[in-house]
Amino acid sequence: MQISISTGCLHHLPPDQIADMAVAAGFQCVEVLLNGGLMQNIEAMRLALRSRGLTVSAVHAPFYLDWLLSAPGKQDEAMTAASAVIEAAAQFEAPILTIHPGKSPPLGIPTREYIETAASNLASIRKAAAQQGMELLLENTAGLYFLGIKIAGQLASSPEEMERFLGPPDAPHMFMTFDTSHAFTIKSTTVDGYIYRMNSRIKSVHLSDTNGLTDHLPIGYGKLEFHRIFSALRNVGFDGNVTLELRPSFSSLEELRRNRILVETELL
Repeated sequence: MQISISTGCLHHLPPDQIADMAVAAGFQCVEVLLNGGLMQNIEAMRLALRSRGLTVSAVHAPFYLDWLLSAPGKQDEAMTAASAVIEAAAQFEAPILTIHPGKSPPLGIPTREYIETAASNLASIRKAAAQQGMELLLENTAGLYFLGIKIAGQLASSPEEMERFLGPPDAPHMFMTFDTSHAFTIKSTTVDGYIYRMNSRIKSVHLSDTNGLTDHLPIGYGKLEFHRIFSALRNVGFDGNVTLELRPSFSSLEELRRNRILVETELL
């Protein structure tokens, strides 16, 4: 098992400072978030991480893809953007590329065409990523619900939606990155219940707390019951990559160290 820090925690800093903070906080592995600015500065980030002996455990696709992957009629645009992301990710020689599945349709619009479009695009991206030595993992997303009805958010937020993309437990054709803050928005299950349902289909975890209004907080700042989350991960035999994914405003050196030590104590 690896404990990584997401560069998204420090995305307001230049690559050298991000790498220095990661080392100072005691991390040996990094997940690279390909936000818009970094997509224009890949080589600087790659060299900053390599010169400090940091291993890239995973790459996270940029969020602008969310608007394209599920949009009917935009498959060519989506694949052009995805190809550029795969090319950038390959430069870090990471084994994993995590991606969001795309936006849900506006309220009142049937979801079927959006799901089919996303599934088709994801299949093509998965194949292209594999050719570069990367496994594509689908991340569960946050959803906004009212009276049990999803009114906003992205595809693959609930366990039921996620399973449409992953396939059955005994024969999945795709695996996932499990985000604890996102899972908390799903009121039909608990966060640890979500873990038990996904079980061995979880190959990576994004770890952060949430208070229900603000997500990606340090552990202990929100409402998540981490003793249950850590227990569930141990019980399902999880042995993948755990990435600390905090908001920059909560990513002080002291907080990064504290969260790393806590996760290592619980899971390693």
